Formats: sequence, structure tokens, C-alpha cells
Amino acid sequence: MACVLLAWELGGGLGHLYSLTRFARALRARGHQTCFVVRDLSRAAEVSRPGDDALWFQAPLWLPRPQRPLPAATHADLLGETGFFDAPGLMGLVGAWRALFAAIQPDLLVADHAPVSLLSARGAPFAKATLGPGFFVPPPHHPLPVFRRWDPPGQARQLRSEAQALATANQVLASIGQPPMAALHELFDVDEHWLASWPALDHYPERPAGNAVYVGPVIEEGSGVAPEWPAGAGPRWLAYLKADDPAVGPLLAALARGPARTLAYVAGMDEADRQRLSTPFLTISRQALRMGQALEEADAMVCHASFGVVSASLAAGRPLLMLPSTAEQKVIALRVASVGAGVLIDREHPAVGQIDRAVQQILEDVGLTDSARRFAATQAHPSLQGAVDRTVIRAEALLANDAGRRVQGVS
Repeated sequence: MACVLLAWELGGGLGHLYSLTRFARALRARGHQTCFVVRDLSRAAEVSRPGDDALWFQAPLWLPRPQRPLPAATHADLLGETGFFDAPGLMGLVGAWRALFAAIQPDLLVADHAPVSLLSARGAPFAKATLGPGFFVPPPHHPLPVFRRWDPPGQARQLRSEAQALATANQVLASIGQPPMAALHELFDVDEHWLASWPALDHYPERPAGNAVYVGPVIEEGSGVAPEWPAGAGPRWLAYLKADDPAVGPLLAALARGPARTLAYVAGMDEADRQRLSTPFLTISRQALRMGQALEEADAMVCHASFGVVSASLAAGRPLLMLPSTAEQKVIALRVASVGAGVLIDREHPAVGQIDRAVQQILEDVGLTDSARRFAATQAHPSLQGAVDRTVIRAEALLANDAGRRVQGVS
């Protein structure tokens, strides 16, 4: 039996915990011990099940608010916002991670958007892997590639950001007796990268062959309540949105006018707003919906373009109306639009009538549905259990190889 530490540091929503907990259950079914070190322990109950047997710990986090004159354009910028521009502060996080490693004694670290855990684990005796969409693992290029391709930074800024993050990381590595990195991409040098994605939706299409193993998206299981659609004869649209996004109100107002019958779950919406916005064409559920069943019955999906929702929608062959709120989501929205399976509402370039035009395009353009169905038919999209099983097989092979190296005295 091995001990597997599952780490999550950056990002929001439940997608990270959904994929990690499914992977953990499969590991425990094969006799392994699992331990979570995560960003948000308050969400653990939402993904846990009776009988789950795992230890949960709070991940060390960077709390100072970033001074962000410009939006992040590369992974070096993201690292700078989470401690990699502040050596003393980063040393504190690394010390906490190394204390957790000493207490837990893992045989395998699996990092889901957890770069400080990877820095802290350099030189450690256990195996290391990453699990998640491609955005969390940039390809091994110097400098790291730009993900904000629609608004790229100047080369001087790109190089300056990377040099600063690398110098900070190397200062911390020196303090813990580890050799320096020659380039920032070495931070992501692990035994294997398991991308819960399709190659066609990789955030970095320039990723070299062999850099990662595509295990397939971990499609969300059927938790939540059964869908109850608004009455009528119009097409049925499913919406998954967040109430704290100021652009959601105008989008819901457009959906409320029909003619599509929209069933929405808007996370964080209070009862007063739910009642105020509901119309015969728009029903806002108090609870999360059973995603799989709802997508089987829906004609289209409206969302922020989080990777999990996009994957589930495309696997079901449903076109998407997307309102991305982060650069990561916009990258995915642009990839979906490029294959003709969705429409993007671009908040960075607002235009009068943009939302209404996007709604009308989903209603009228049958080519969007055709493209979404074609994507579903042509991509190797394993079932939930298939993707999880592929990852477990890779993990156990990695553990076996690492155990062999230890027996031979190779670090």
C-alpha cells in the first residue's frame, strides 16, 4: 500500500476537488492511502461521500494581494502573483510544505495547479506527477509560452517576469540545499504529467509530443438534483454561472426573454435575485443540477467556459454559449469557438448588443450543434471511470518504478 498526497493550491471552483476525489477513491479501492492538502477545505463536504477515508489538510497559501498593473500573460506572471517574486515569503510557504511532507511521508505527490508544492518537493525521495488540464503545466520552453495570445506582452516584460520568478525560486532552493534551476520550466520537471484533457483542447497547442499523457477529461458524475425545465416548446438550454460575476446579470436578462427555455444554476445567488430574475423562459435552481442528465436533455450549454463544464458539454455533443471570466477560461472558449462548437462573449471587447447576438447565433446556427456532435464523435473521450482508471494505472506504474529505484539506491 502506498501513500498518495493530492495537492491543490491555485484556482477556484469545485473542478479541482471533483477530479482529485474521484482519483483518490479509485486509489483507495486498490488499497492505497490518500491525503489531501488543498486550497479550500470548506468545499470538502461538497465532494465527499459516506465511507470516504482520507486525511485533509490546509495547503500553505500566498495571502498578500498581488499588485497587478497588467493582467497575467504567462505562467511566470501567475507564479509572481503567488509568491515567486518575494523570496522571504516564498521560503515560508516552502518550509510549510516540507513540514507536511515530513509528517505525511508520501510515496507519490500528485499536484493539481500546485506550483509551490512542486518547488518544495525538489530533491524529495518520493515520485511526483501532475493531474489536471494543460493550463497548469506549461510546456518546457524558454521563455514560457504566452497564454494570453489575444493581448501578448512585450518580449522585455515576458523575459523580465520569468527572470524574476526564476531568481526567487533559486534563492529558495539554495536555502533548502537544492541545486538551482537553469530555466523556469524546470519547476514542472516531474515523473509524469497526466492531462485530464483532449489534445484538441490543450491550452498549449505548441506542447511537444511526449511531454504529457492525455488521460482524458474526468467528466463530472451525476450529483445534484434532477432537472425541471421551464414549460413550453422552445429549445432547452442549461446554464452554469456564478452570481458574483457582474456580466451574469445582463446575460440572464437576455435568457429570460426566451425563446429558449433555460434552466440555470447560478452559484452564490440569493433568493431575492433568483425570484426577481425568474420568468416563464428562465428557471433558476436553488441547488446544483445533475449535470449528466441535464446535458442529455439540453440543446445547448451556457457557462463561463470552465474546463470541466466545457468537457462535459462537448462529450455530450452540445454547443456552448461562453462568458469566460478568467484568461484560462478564455483560452478554452477560443479553442471551442475555433472548432465551430461554441460562441464567445468577449467582455474585454464589449459591444452594444453582443449578448443578444450571441444568444441569437446559438438559436439559429445549426452548424454549431453539428460541430459539437462531430467533436464528440471524433475525440477519444473516455468515460469518467475510463479516465480515472487510466490515471490509476499510470500512478501504480510510477509507484512501482520509484520503489525499484529506491531498492537500487537511486534517488
